[in-house]
Amino acid sequence: MDDNIEAEVRRADPDRWLASRLISDGAVRTDVLAVLAFDAELARVRAVVSEALLGEIRLTWWQEALDEITQQRPVRRHPTVQALALSIQSRDLSRVLLSSLIEARIEDLDGAVFGDPDKAMAHIDQTSVALSALILQILSPGTDLHTVQAVSRAYGLARLRLAGRLTPELATGWAPQRISADLALGAQAIRALPVEAFPAIAHCALTKSLAKGREPGPLTKRALIFWASLTGRV
Repeated sequence: MDDNIEAEVRRADPDRWLASRLISDGAVRTDVLAVLAFDAELARVRAVVSEALLGEIRLTWWQEALDEITQQRPVRRHPTVQALALSIQSRDLSRVLLSSLIEARIEDLDGAVFGDPDKAMAHIDQTSVALSALILQILSPGTDLHTVQAVSRAYGLARLRLAGRLTPELATGWAPQRISADLALGAQAIRALPVEAFPAIAHCALTKSLAKGREPGPLTKRALIFWASLTGRV
């Protein structure tokens, strides 16, 4: 694993990076970091382009890179592309889930505020849920992907709300209730997760703090994720 890839994941997605620290197998963790680095590259596009068309061009580049990997053609000389190629080949990762990460970022290039609960949840399913499912495929092949759906939805919605991406009506009314409902549903579902699969959703231990409208500090995040790993609860 390129040290720069891990550094980028740590910077761009500290929550999931912390969760990845729970993975003891170095090869498995390398594959998880490759997927997280891929997602980080996609997520940063909207922040670095001046207009949506330029963002779409960049994201198309990543779609083409993914096509090359899945069609077993020569891959581009880019550290994240090459790391992702190894992860896909060794873990047989879902092309549908990987593509959904790209599609969600294309649809989100305008950074519009969500005023429709269905559209907000569709975005979360294509990003937060898809990413947890991909990590689960690496950690515990064959485990039902639906086991991580509800808690990943709760985390994704809490993040969307904290980022100011919901209208005031959704942020104050619908979102808190939906987060609570998904956390309760998810608490039941994750009981079926094998121990080795828990890092796929360990970052969701931060959801309750995020739902209160605050970003936990680094030490608090570490403590919450570590405690969740001990108890098996988020």
